[in-house]
Amino acid sequence: MAAASHTKAFEAVITRACSDPSYKHRAIPKNPIVNLWQREEEFRYRMVPVFCEIDGYTMATDRSTQMLAVYDGAGAVVGGISLKSILVLPDHRGKGLGAEIVIRAFETGVLHPDTMNKSNLLTTAGRANRAAAHRIAVERAVRAGLDVPDEVLADYSDVLPRWTASSDAAAPAVRPSL
Repeated sequence: MAAASHTKAFEAVITRACSDPSYKHRAIPKNPIVNLWQREEEFRYRMVPVFCEIDGYTMATDRSTQMLAVYDGAGAVVGGISLKSILVLPDHRGKGLGAEIVIRAFETGVLHPDTMNKSNLLTTAGRANRAAAHRIAVERAVRAGLDVPDEVLADYSDVLPRWTASSDAAAPAVRPSL
């Protein structure tokens, strides 16, 4: 069962809050960016590095606090997960970070796939990130030669030949987390 969506009005509030650290709204008790920055600073000593497929970025996680932080090349937090909220700052969007955050959150146990379908509403961007993460994970599994159920592959039959035909020996399709 797919997660419900936010109303258009509330999605606008969330979008603005995820873009502007100074934005406050009665419907959001704490700005998600500020919350992520504060929590990352508080738990930095516990954070464990995880592999990030996106060049120029690194990630670290603390499973016990269900937090994952994304850092740019200068070490600034530019996205991540805090309290089940996934965000990427505007200057870093469109690079695949949202999907990579979802994949690494599932791999590290910060989130369980079912947590995005129960008691958690998704924004339009959140739904797109979840779909992109699934597609990327299936592609990586196919390229790594892992068994992928036929019903899952059926959703991607249009691109399956491209995925299996890859012979990019310089960069393995699936790399282990650090």
